[in-house]
Amino acid sequence: VSIVPRGKAALGYSQSLPRDVALHTEEQLADTMVTALGGRAAEEIMIGKISTGAQNDLERITRMAYSQVSLYGMSESVGLVSFPSDNETFLKPYSDETAQMIDKEARELIDGCYRRTLEMIEEKKGLVTELAEALLEKEVLNLEDLNEILGERPFKSVEIRNIDKYQGKGEADSAAAEEEEDLGNIPGGIGLAFKRKE
Repeated sequence: VSIVPRGKAALGYSQSLPRDVALHTEEQLADTMVTALGGRAAEEIMIGKISTGAQNDLERITRMAYSQVSLYGMSESVGLVSFPSDNETFLKPYSDETAQMIDKEARELIDGCYRRTLEMIEEKKGLVTELAEALLEKEVLNLEDLNEILGERPFKSVEIRNIDKYQGKGEADSAAAEEEEDLGNIPGGIGLAFKRKE
C-alpha cells in the first residue's frame, strides 16, 4: 500500500500479490468487491466526504457485478444464461425487461457489498487510523508492515516464499522449483513463488 503518487491519475495505490487463479466462487467475487470498495467507504466514514479517487475501483466492481449476473449465471432471477459482451454490434441478445433485471441485480449486488464494507470500516476504525498514520510516516507499507498493523490474514491459501535462490541457477537447481509457480517479478523487483497448500 502506498500514498506515493503514480502519475496524474492515482495519488496512491494498493497492490495485491499476484495469484494464478482461473475460477472464482461467488463468495470470492464478493470479497474482492468489498476490498475494492474499501477506499470509498473509508472516505465516507473517516472523512465524511467522498472524492473521485475511487473511479477505477468503481469501474472494476461494476464489471464484476454485471459479469456475475449476465455472464456467469450467478443470479437466480436472471437465470443460468450467459450474454458475452459484443462491442462490435449494438444488438443485445435479450429483451429490455431482462436488461432492467440485469441492471437491478447488479445494483443490488454492489449495494450489498458496499453495506458490508461500511460495516467493516466502522467496526475497524482504530485499525484504519493506525494504517493511515503508518502510511503518513513511511509512505509505503509492505506485507510485513500490514501484518504488524492488521494481524495475520485469517485465511491462507498460498505459501509465500522468496525465490531468489531459484533465479539464475542451472537445471539441476531448478528441479526443486518445479512444484512451485514462479510468478515473476512484481514492481519493485520482489521475486515471489507460491506453493499451494494441499
